[in-house]
Amino acid sequence: MIDTLEEVIFLFEEAQDVVFKLMAGDLVPKFLSNPKYQQQLRSYDFGVVGKGPERG
Repeated sequence: MIDTLEEVIFLFEEAQDVVFKLMAGDLVPKFLSNPKYQQQLRSYDFGVVGKGPERG
Protein backbone atom coordinates (compact mmCIF):
# COMPACT_ATOMS: atom_id res chain seq x y z
CA MET A 1 0.00 0.00 0.00
CA ILE A 2 1.09 3.57 -0.59
CA ASP A 3 2.10 5.15 2.70
CA THR A 4 3.23 8.67 1.96
CA LEU A 5 2.44 11.59 -0.27
CA GLU A 6 5.98 11.40 -1.64
CA GLU A 7 5.29 7.86 -2.87
CA VAL A 8 2.08 8.99 -4.54
CA ILE A 9 3.89 11.85 -6.26
CA PHE A 10 6.71 9.55 -7.38
CA LEU A 11 4.28 7.00 -8.83
CA PHE A 12 2.27 9.70 -10.59
CA GLU A 13 5.39 11.21 -12.15
CA GLU A 14 6.57 7.78 -13.31
CA ALA A 15 3.19 7.06 -14.91
CA GLN A 16 3.08 10.52 -16.48
CA ASP A 17 6.52 9.97 -18.03
CA VAL A 18 5.49 6.62 -19.53
CA VAL A 19 2.26 8.04 -20.96
CA PHE A 20 4.08 11.06 -22.42
CA LYS A 21 6.66 8.84 -24.13
CA LEU A 22 3.95 6.58 -25.56
CA MET A 23 2.01 9.55 -26.90
CA ALA A 24 5.10 11.17 -28.40
CA GLY A 25 6.07 7.96 -30.15
CA ASP A 26 2.65 6.87 -31.35
CA LEU A 27 -0.24 9.32 -31.16
CA VAL A 28 1.50 12.55 -32.16
CA PRO A 29 2.94 11.15 -35.43
CA LYS A 30 -0.46 9.64 -36.27
CA PHE A 31 -2.15 12.98 -35.57
CA LEU A 32 0.35 14.92 -37.68
CA SER A 33 -0.19 12.62 -40.66
CA ASN A 34 -3.99 12.58 -40.32
CA PRO A 35 -5.68 13.87 -43.53
CA LYS A 36 -8.11 16.07 -41.57
CA TYR A 37 -5.23 17.75 -39.74
CA GLN A 38 -3.28 18.15 -42.99
CA GLN A 39 -6.30 19.84 -44.60
CA GLN A 40 -6.67 22.28 -41.71
CA LEU A 41 -2.96 22.99 -41.82
CA ARG A 42 -3.14 23.86 -45.52
CA SER A 43 -6.11 26.20 -45.00
CA TYR A 44 -4.73 28.05 -41.96
CA ASP A 45 -3.23 31.53 -42.36
CA PHE A 46 -0.06 31.42 -40.29
CA GLY A 47 0.67 35.04 -41.15
CA VAL A 48 -1.69 36.23 -38.43
CA VAL A 49 -0.20 34.10 -35.65
CA GLY A 50 1.87 35.94 -33.09
CA LYS A 51 1.12 39.43 -34.31
CA GLY A 52 0.39 41.60 -31.35
CA PRO A 53 0.29 45.33 -30.79
CA GLU A 54 3.28 47.31 -32.00
CA ARG A 55 5.66 48.32 -29.23
CA GLY A 56 7.28 51.68 -29.37
